[in-house]
Amino acid sequence: MATPDTGDAHLIKATGLNHITLEMSRKGLNPLRELKTMFEFWRLYKDLSPQIVHHVTVKPIIYGSIVASLLNKSFVVNAISGLGYVFTSLPKNNIVRIITTFLYKLALNRSNSKTIFQNPDDLNLFIQEGMIEKSKTRLILGSGVNCSVFSPTPAKIGDIIVMLPARMLFDKGIYEFVNAVTLLKADYPKVKFVLVGRSDDGNPALIPTKQLRAWELAGLIEWWGYKRNMDEVLNMASMVVLPSYREGLPKVLLEAAACSKPIISTNVPGCKEIVRHEVNGLLIPPKDEVALAEAIRRLLDNPEFARQLGENGREIVQNEFSEALVVEKTFEVYEHLLAGK
Repeated sequence: MATPDTGDAHLIKATGLNHITLEMSRKGLNPLRELKTMFEFWRLYKDLSPQIVHHVTVKPIIYGSIVASLLNKSFVVNAISGLGYVFTSLPKNNIVRIITTFLYKLALNRSNSKTIFQNPDDLNLFIQEGMIEKSKTRLILGSGVNCSVFSPTPAKIGDIIVMLPARMLFDKGIYEFVNAVTLLKADYPKVKFVLVGRSDDGNPALIPTKQLRAWELAGLIEWWGYKRNMDEVLNMASMVVLPSYREGLPKVLLEAAACSKPIISTNVPGCKEIVRHEVNGLLIPPKDEVALAEAIRRLLDNPEFARQLGENGREIVQNEFSEALVVEKTFEVYEHLLAGK
């Protein structure tokens, strides 16, 4: 496994995998630095001669695929886990989006490659904009959940917690959540509204730490920051909310559902694949804090309804989104490539 140095290499090595540090800037667009990153991929693939390379996130997908094509040695699997800032927030005529679209076309259409998408909307968008041929795509919903780790724990009598777990980015619906809290706080003074996740300095959509702390000081929310033990954290929630603008297929909603939590999310690609309205959660329009506040209010006022949604959610995850199922489908992609299919 090759990744930039995030300080977590020891966790990867502990699983028995070899780890190689890859010099790569997540957000930088300096041409010389990007050429250096391309050379990093060239050196890596030249040294290892991998039979299959599996790329995740934009730069590895583009640079890794181009290098693998030039060396013409490896089968390539790419995983598009979401469109990211470039496609969710930039207009079609933006120069960065135009360049990214061109590079995707260059990277994704080699003969011995497959690209996995996590929802049909993203897959269709890539086909419609000419970034990939349909024959080179595969749809696998999500990256799977370990339902043994993420499982419900006995309910504890205590705080009622409405939780939004995500990176602290505006396109995750953080502002809409805080605005919804301002509409609810007076009626539910004992309910805790909690944000869980890091402030992602490498993303142009970040919400500054200063703003998060200001909301805390105003008594609107609690910001718990990044947590590793998400199975325990999610089980503290009474409900889990993700009012995102668009997703690949948000793993945190699957994890919450696996813990039998009712979920509230937006009727957008990625989220609508998980949330079945009034079955395991509630769907609301994107960028609508009033609708979000009403959905939260509905679950707070109807705990039995919320409990039933949570139970349904775990059953859906076990049947459709388990880690074992996703791994099996991913291995099928490897096997088809190796067999020349």
